[in-house]
Amino acid sequence: MGQIGFNGTLAGQSGQMHEDTFNVALARALRERRKVWRDDENAVQCERLQSLVGERARRPDIIVQSPDSYPVLIETEFGDPAIDDATKRLGKLTNRTMLPIRSAIAVGVDREVRGWSDQELERRLTLAGGVNMRFVWVSANIADGTEVDEVLDVYRWPTSGWVTGDVFELADLCDAATAPPKLVEEQIEHVTHYIRGFALTLKECLDDEVAREVAINLGQGSVDQGLRLACCIWMTSWRMHDQLAATDELRSRGLRTISEMRSLFGSPITLSAIRDAWSTILEYNYRSIFHPALAALHHRMPSLNGAEVLDGLSLLAERVTATRLGNSVDFAGELFPKLLDDRENTAAFYTLPPSAELLARLAVNRLELSDWKSAQEVAELKIADLACGTGTLLRAAYAKIRSKHDSARGDAVGLHRSMMEKSITGLDINVLATHMTSAGLSSVEVSIPHDDSNVGSVSLMGGRTGSLELLEREEVVDVTGEGVRLSNGSSREGRFISVPHGSQDLVIQNPPYTRAHSGRGVFSVAGTTTTQRQHSSARLAKLVATLKRNGVRTPNGQAGLGTHFSALANMKLKDGGVFGTVLPLTAAHAESWQGFREDMISGYENVTAITVTSDADFGFSADTDINEMLLISNKRADIPDEQRPGQVLCVNLREKPSTVVEATYVARSIEDLEDAPGDDGLLILGQRVTGSWVRLKLMRPGFPWFALGLRNQNLSLVFSKLLRSRLYGLEMTPSVELGVEMGCLEDVVDIGPTHHLIGHVRGHEPIGAFTLDAAMNADVTPFPALWSAIRTTQNTLVLGETHYGTPHRGQNDSADRARQKRESMLDARGQLFISRNLRMTSQALAGAVTEEPCLGGNAWTALASPDRGVRLALALWLNGTLGLVTRSGYGQSTQRGRSLMKIKALGGLPVPRFADDTTGAKHARDVATREFDRLAGQVLEPASYSWRDPVRREIDDVVLEMLNVDSPDGRRSMDQIRRIWCREPSVHGGNRKILKALQLAR
Repeated sequence: MGQIGFNGTLAGQSGQMHEDTFNVALARALRERRKVWRDDENAVQCERLQSLVGERARRPDIIVQSPDSYPVLIETEFGDPAIDDATKRLGKLTNRTMLPIRSAIAVGVDREVRGWSDQELERRLTLAGGVNMRFVWVSANIADGTEVDEVLDVYRWPTSGWVTGDVFELADLCDAATAPPKLVEEQIEHVTHYIRGFALTLKECLDDEVAREVAINLGQGSVDQGLRLACCIWMTSWRMHDQLAATDELRSRGLRTISEMRSLFGSPITLSAIRDAWSTILEYNYRSIFHPALAALHHRMPSLNGAEVLDGLSLLAERVTATRLGNSVDFAGELFPKLLDDRENTAAFYTLPPSAELLARLAVNRLELSDWKSAQEVAELKIADLACGTGTLLRAAYAKIRSKHDSARGDAVGLHRSMMEKSITGLDINVLATHMTSAGLSSVEVSIPHDDSNVGSVSLMGGRTGSLELLEREEVVDVTGEGVRLSNGSSREGRFISVPHGSQDLVIQNPPYTRAHSGRGVFSVAGTTTTQRQHSSARLAKLVATLKRNGVRTPNGQAGLGTHFSALANMKLKDGGVFGTVLPLTAAHAESWQGFREDMISGYENVTAITVTSDADFGFSADTDINEMLLISNKRADIPDEQRPGQVLCVNLREKPSTVVEATYVARSIEDLEDAPGDDGLLILGQRVTGSWVRLKLMRPGFPWFALGLRNQNLSLVFSKLLRSRLYGLEMTPSVELGVEMGCLEDVVDIGPTHHLIGHVRGHEPIGAFTLDAAMNADVTPFPALWSAIRTTQNTLVLGETHYGTPHRGQNDSADRARQKRESMLDARGQLFISRNLRMTSQALAGAVTEEPCLGGNAWTALASPDRGVRLALALWLNGTLGLVTRSGYGQSTQRGRSLMKIKALGGLPVPRFADDTTGAKHARDVATREFDRLAGQVLEPASYSWRDPVRREIDDVVLEMLNVDSPDGRRSMDQIRRIWCREPSVHGGNRKILKALQLAR
């Protein structure tokens, strides 16, 4: 090999660039992407001999290492990435630090780059997309000094193929690679295990009264939960303590590191020494972190036992620091959800870090700055999370802002103080959560002090509503007027936090989803009394009434607090501002969220909605079993137009991102859809399909976003074409026009009342016009009802009654009033019924017919029409594949395997207009009348088994004839539609028996 010349080219060669030349230029360009790399000449090493222990004659291409993280090795190759070469370097020690290589990135470069001049290469490396490269990340969770071998489990991402990117994305990948997923997972589980153990030890040594007071001091109703969180806070505080003890300011005040304190005071460190040290920090700053920590150190805590627990937690903190995961992992945010008991009760779920990365990247990349290098411009950004929890979303958004500023050659370190003091606002009702928010944000640059921040806890006490007070106000106050309890800063007294209307560039949030139901109010939070919750609910009602008087569209209380926080975000965003939120998937489908969808379409643009269609793990938040979605949009600067039909980019991921890196590339692939041709397609990472997308054009602003939640984008096209009275199938190009125009259910039949008006089953709350007894237990009366869904017997198109009604007179009803209610319900009887809560995994019928007029009920709603042909046509449609596809797209699908429709939503269900006086509608009625009796008694399988059900296929054939689209192509298309619909996770619900039948599982 020749000698490397001064310009990086090989002496004696010309025309073809050598790999060394590329590496030198890449290292130089990479160094410019981060200030910490620019400031340390050894942070990015290139082509250095003896860089790795035991490799004297070999030179690793590039090694990247920040002061507090493990080194990341980069191996480049012209052509495909050299994955084997990168993997073989895992476990090698660097001579500079004697730390092992835990992560390596294999980089492939287009061979055409070899023909570029040095100057062209240097120029292109400074441009976004200037040099396109292929990346594969490999890592192994290995002990220091242990080389990886073939039997060890090596993490590779992507699992096949590679992802592409430029030098900017390579810098992001290097940042992420400092936190190998297996190491992170191991450490979180390890820390959680020990914190739970220390909490149990603490409980055993504390007097019951003291244990309760510790929990109460931390705002916790549960002693066990309070002690776990106390231990978590102490561990977090020890970590911050050690970092602060390395700063000149606090060292001059006498603060010592953990190991120094152990040398001074012995082991365990005494409680008095801990109190003194943390009081020293508290006098300086960081009130949010150390005030709760000291509050939890009860004055009656046993000196020896308490000191042993605190000392054990200090050792745990040192171990966490020793993992050198640095700021790549938000330990507090990861731990907090694992230590709580009441999240499900309060519907307060905590965003998973990969989910936060996905949402934050998509949101921050929409912020428009003329110069990301300008510290002044960046510092003027206003970012808020008004239900911040542990701050995972704020931390992710801040990290992305810092990364963009750094990549533009800005100074992210110097930016920290102004961002903490002026830019970032985080509020939550849980003081411990905001403690962790502040700790996580402060630790990004722990050596940079800052004054009071805008991170704080807000009260529900005294009839307040937490952050929702900002619906009316532009600053947060508690009931005493003393202001929000600050979660950071040097102030000892509370103060106001200002959030003016129209002030925020970005509102990012994962709000609580709580709604009033089953006797539970929206403020059912641990530690609040029934009276306090009632006062808070009354206050919220007053706030909403004020909005309504001022002409502001008010949130629908039936949808829960998610709509209130969305309205709050809208109020605080400036024109052109970015809204990023996590919401239940019902927001895309449910009738109660219709106003929200109208506001999104009329008041926002570039609306992107993302959900997960996995068979099992589908929530973006920790430990939630409901479907969720991410939503990103830009607030319009023009006047909202409620008639604007608009469109939504619906992205359906097959699995949620499992790592921050994967989330980054999923976000990038979604951003690329802005310029993608067509209206639908697949998302591919590496060589694996990771999802699909549909650019959904809405019929009207509030119409359900039916494409969201469907794994196969062809189903979205089927539904979309049906709404326009056309049948689409893979065997039918182009789509064909239906013989009957599509409309809504309320255009075809009269929709009966809800079961609350009809009556009640005997023994339950005495409401409605009738008392119902099960048919098998009742004397026959003139008032039969199709009340309940019975999966074992309700499997033919014609059903018998399940209950009989006896007239009921309410306690406050006069005889005339009771009679009027009864007659009203009898007038609403029907012989056609629709299932409102269809459990597709076990129930066969979406609609049914009765021989005699019946009352509806809890499971079935009566649909009245005087025309038997209309009733029979609708019954066949509802139970055919096209009706089921329409039903599952229109109805709520928060729970897998179910399709729920509230009574108010039934009227908008798309169906053919079988009652019209047209040739096509008459033909449909005639066909239905002719064929129905032949099908009426045949037994149907549950809807999820439609793909193999011969009766369902016969119904589909009749429906095609009814709609005048019966043809060989139409029948083959229907076979395909039936099959792909049944393979949808929202249809089979992850049921193992069904998955095996579909050959999707063993």
